[in-house]
Amino acid sequence: MMYLPAHRITQLLERIGQGDAEAQQALFESVYSQLHELAEAKLRGGCPDYLLQPTMLVHEAYLRVFGRSPTPESFENRRHFFAAMARAMQHVLVDYARRRLAQKRQAPKHHRRAEPPLMPERLMEARCEEILHVDECLKRLEREDPEAAKVVQMRFFAGYTMEEIAQTLGVSVRTAQRLWKFAQARLRQWMKEDE
Repeated sequence: MMYLPAHRITQLLERIGQGDAEAQQALFESVYSQLHELAEAKLRGGCPDYLLQPTMLVHEAYLRVFGRSPTPESFENRRHFFAAMARAMQHVLVDYARRRLAQKRQAPKHHRRAEPPLMPERLMEARCEEILHVDECLKRLEREDPEAAKVVQMRFFAGYTMEEIAQTLGVSVRTAQRLWKFAQARLRQWMKEDE
């Protein structure tokens, strides 16, 4: 699969920052397959329901990044854009999990689905709760060490290498690795504490 070169994506992002609506459409068409792969990777870890598919996740995230404001967010480069898209996808998943659990609590006991679920209800509920728990731990990390939280977002949600993270943050690779190890340790600690 052929991807648009990084400098072309950056040019489109600059045009979008100047209010060029055609550039926004061109960007979406140009990076759609990459965004779809990112969405597939996010859902591979355990989609809480069969209704949430990669295509829907891409479109919802794109709308969150570009569709909510009359003046679109400006991006420094391709990496910044993909990191923002990865964060938006994570927010979509968290909101979806919240809605799913709220519906579960409000649904009458005798209510049945029209089609059989692809995932048992208990497992689906556990996955939704896990998504929310991870989100809470990430928010906690953001308050404690914002830079370590950025490393997690770039590494885990956007799939960046340590070299890309270091370059994006303007730090050495060793510093990025140290932040990653610290973040992993804190997240593991908080996840275990809350079990």
